[in-house]
Amino acid sequence: MRLHRLSLAHSEELTSRLLEAAIESAPEIELVEIEGDGAFFCAFEGSDPSVAEATLAMHRAFHEKQQEIAANGLPLRGLRTGRVAEAEVRGPRR
Repeated sequence: MRLHRLSLAHSEELTSRLLEAAIESAPEIELVEIEGDGAFFCAFEGSDPSVAEATLAMHRAFHEKQQEIAANGLPLRGLRTGRVAEAEVRGPRR
């Protein structure tokens, strides 16, 4: 149970960092709400910069943060590596 809680806390921290990077990269678009791992924005027609430019900035910031996290040695996919993954495949040791 302890590993599960640690894994959950780890995944929440990573999700938070990635979401924050995306949100901060486009301050000109109004953040309406954050729900789970999603962010909802509002932009008016003709706003500057365009929604397309802001979306590209958010996408770029997300992936840059993802690479930064991976470069620091933190697992990003599945968040289950090593002995935890083996235990799930083979079953618990007795």
